[in-house]
Amino acid sequence: MLVHGAFADSSGWALVTPVLQAAGYPVVTFSNPLRGPEYDAAYLRDFLSTIDGPIVLVARSYGGVVLTNAATDDSDVKSLVYIAAYAPDEGESVQDMNHLGGGHTDVTDHLVIRPFPGTTDGNADAYIDPAFFRDLFAQDVCKTVAATMAGSQRPGALAALVLPSGEPAWEEIPS
Repeated sequence: MLVHGAFADSSGWALVTPVLQAAGYPVVTFSNPLRGPEYDAAYLRDFLSTIDGPIVLVARSYGGVVLTNAATDDSDVKSLVYIAAYAPDEGESVQDMNHLGGGHTDVTDHLVIRPFPGTTDGNADAYIDPAFFRDLFAQDVCKTVAATMAGSQRPGALAALVLPSGEPAWEEIPS
């Protein structure tokens, strides 16, 4: 099971999926809703319950937060793989992790915020400003592909940056 991060969708695994399938692995790319750790993890947990057999969960970026929370107490999940992904401890937020060791992420300095319907708590969708998208998110792809990605990026709920993570699955599952 492949889990994408913020500002992307499951098509980000399009080059990896056929390689894994050719090697005989059944691959599912999970469409992460990007609404926040608790919501996204509950959605993935429900999704995982529909899959029979052993599961290896692989995540990139914010997807690591989601699988960290979703896999807890799931005996079918045999391994967690974090590819440049967040692996939060209980109570940590993405924002907390961005500041570990005195660090900072430039992404949060270049977000475009847009409201989404049904929120009364001030939450909104966050997008990376297209003018900074390639430098901050897609440095390793050509300008044309980066521009396409910038124009079609999936927004993430702004609250996903600050909401705390739950009990981490990596405490019990090999990672």
